[in-house]
Amino acid sequence: MRQQLLQTYLHQISQLSDQGIDQLVRIAQLKKLRKGEVLLEKGQICTGYYLVEAGFLCAHYEDGGKKVRTNFIFEGSFISDLSSLREQTPSAMHIETGEDGCFWLFDSKLLFECGMGSAEIMNFSHQLVSRLKLESAEYENMVKLNKPAKRYTYISDNNPEILQRISFSQLASYLGITKDTLGRIRKKDPL
Repeated sequence: MRQQLLQTYLHQISQLSDQGIDQLVRIAQLKKLRKGEVLLEKGQICTGYYLVEAGFLCAHYEDGGKKVRTNFIFEGSFISDLSSLREQTPSAMHIETGEDGCFWLFDSKLLFECGMGSAEIMNFSHQLVSRLKLESAEYENMVKLNKPAKRYTYISDNNPEILQRISFSQLASYLGITKDTLGRIRKKDPL
């Protein structure tokens, strides 16, 4: 059952043969973690890609002692600090669990080694990085180009799971607004 779910998630990135799936499954490391445990800490060098099987992950950075949330990753999605991974520099962000759950780590060196012997795995890697870059750009555009009420509407229309699973203060941080502003927006537009 677990392997079938993992296969389903991997196929969302790229269509893979049974052999390709087997290669990825062999290098995947399952981590069962409790809420609040850290997968990547600010200052660490990112070593791979995390896939959420159950639970969710939260990415954030510190700004004047406040956590600024930049991403919430739910079942079937990946996250990584691509800058840290590519440049082998300390990460500027934290990635931690938002709920108890299961998470798969795909070590970038092992993935690269598999890709050297398989065009299919190399294509998977490229598709994964492209997807992560697009998701990051989508969030940046949502925050930069929209007023707070429009950001909230965008989330409720495109990712309502965020509204159901994260706290009010986390949502305000993610939208780049204060809790008071979020309260006023929700009062005008209750779901």
